[in-house]
Amino acid sequence: MVCKAAGMTSRSGNEPVGEPKGTAYVQTYQSRFSRVLGGAIVAGALACLASIGWAGGEAVLRYGGVVALVGTVGWLAYWRPYLRADDTGVEVRNPFAEVRVPWSELREVEGRYGVRLLTTDGRYDVWATPAPTGMQRARSLDSEAAVMLRKRWDRAVALGQATPAAPTGTSSDDVPVGAWERDLPAQVAVAVLAVLAVAGPVLTLL
Repeated sequence: MVCKAAGMTSRSGNEPVGEPKGTAYVQTYQSRFSRVLGGAIVAGALACLASIGWAGGEAVLRYGGVVALVGTVGWLAYWRPYLRADDTGVEVRNPFAEVRVPWSELREVEGRYGVRLLTTDGRYDVWATPAPTGMQRARSLDSEAAVMLRKRWDRAVALGQATPAAPTGTSSDDVPVGAWERDLPAQVAVAVLAVLAVAGPVLTLL
């Protein structure tokens, strides 16, 4: 996991950098493995597209849409997602949706399988944060991102900007999914590329 805070970075296994005094403090959480995988997928797709473009003709129809689809999905699923915390709340970017949760609306942070936010609007599962390792789960330890997010939440509570966590007495799975803001351009792009990936090879047979 990568944690970026006010221009500084700490990596999984190390303590997060200290909070700068008197400055806006932003932490961004992303899986380093996912970023590397996403970058490799995109780079591979671009290289393939360049080769296909050089070959031209039937190769573009047969393979262009498939390769473009793989590269786009790799970027959306592995490179772009993040969890960001600042002085006003939490921002979550998943592959096809995003949401902004003010500290005042946060009710609980679960971290046993990554990060799940329970809010006054419903629950939100965070794509970008990896789950704890098997050993950590066996010891009932939460994910690093969840622990650090709770620290930011505690700070907001101390400043009177948030409400302390309170046990609900029910499983978080019973909490309805919150109102995500859908990323329509990303959804349309993937849908169009999927159609091209299917239609291209078919057209070469006509």
